[in-house]
Amino acid sequence: ISRTDVILRIQAFIESLSQMQACSSTRNRGFTTCTCMHFLKNKPRVQLAMCHAILEYSDMTHIQKKHYTVERMRYAKIVSRGSESDTRKRRVVEQLYALPLSYKYLENDTDILDYDEDCDSSAADLDFNGGSSQHLSCQEQQRQISEAFSHRICEATFLRLHNVGQHAELTHKQYIGGDLSIITHQNTGKKRKRKTDGATEDIRSLLQALYDEYINNSECKREGDDFFLPVSISKRHSYEEWCRRRGWEPIKLFNGQYAKLADFKLLDGYYKTEENASVAEADGRHVVGVAGILVSFANFITCWNNEFPNMKTQGRVGKGLFIGDRYGSGKWDRNRNR
Repeated sequence: ISRTDVILRIQAFIESLSQMQACSSTRNRGFTTCTCMHFLKNKPRVQLAMCHAILEYSDMTHIQKKHYTVERMRYAKIVSRGSESDTRKRRVVEQLYALPLSYKYLENDTDILDYDEDCDSSAADLDFNGGSSQHLSCQEQQRQISEAFSHRICEATFLRLHNVGQHAELTHKQYIGGDLSIITHQNTGKKRKRKTDGATEDIRSLLQALYDEYINNSECKREGDDFFLPVSISKRHSYEEWCRRRGWEPIKLFNGQYAKLADFKLLDGYYKTEENASVAEADGRHVVGVAGILVSFANFITCWNNEFPNMKTQGRVGKGLFIGDRYGSGKWDRNRNR
């Protein structure tokens, strides 16, 4: 979609807001008692300046949008404090926000005097409840633009024009009394309690050995840079073998998925800590060593796909097996019981 079409659609939206009986609230589907958008009726140049301002806002980064919105909400809050003595404040919708107008667009004399032919003809064709399509003089247009800078709109309209929903509104209001720094998770910067660096390196060594064994194997099926491992090798089988190398027996649930890592069972002769292994050795029990740290099957697959993306597995067809090119994408073999 071209930028001109976007501007025309935004202008049609703004014109429709000006034709509404009252401003609609972002918190519910009802209407307020404010009619601040009636000012924009039959003012195509002011509407175009707003369209360009909204486009400039959409081009901002997330942090820039936050600064833009919060600064205007701060201004509205300060102005509103000055009228707290007004006993009718809760009954009247305050109009404290300036119209979003593009200075860059208005400073361009060509845009104001030589109106774009396509936008002008399309804007003239818009007919919202009997809107006028007369071409205004340059003097009248300049007067409307001057009035637009002094016009104020309500909070509901400001949030709707900038596509700020209720949740974002509450978040922005939290920033009004504080700084505008980026929110960081409370665990950011903290060391992981469960280190998996050794496990990840062990996975890489296992997959590297598998890669070196079959990369030049003439029996492997190839498609471009990808090669397929023999049917007897699957990612699940490789994960289970890796777990057993680390001293754990993986536990499967009834649906075929793996249980939590804490539910995996230790193999005979493996112990969780050096202290347990020493006590077992002193008691004369069989000791192989200390079991290593594990990672989930999802992390195992992620490491496989990231480190060795061109090493693929084939679907296996047989009793109780999946058929498909990859884990999770195949279908159950209907002939598994035959």
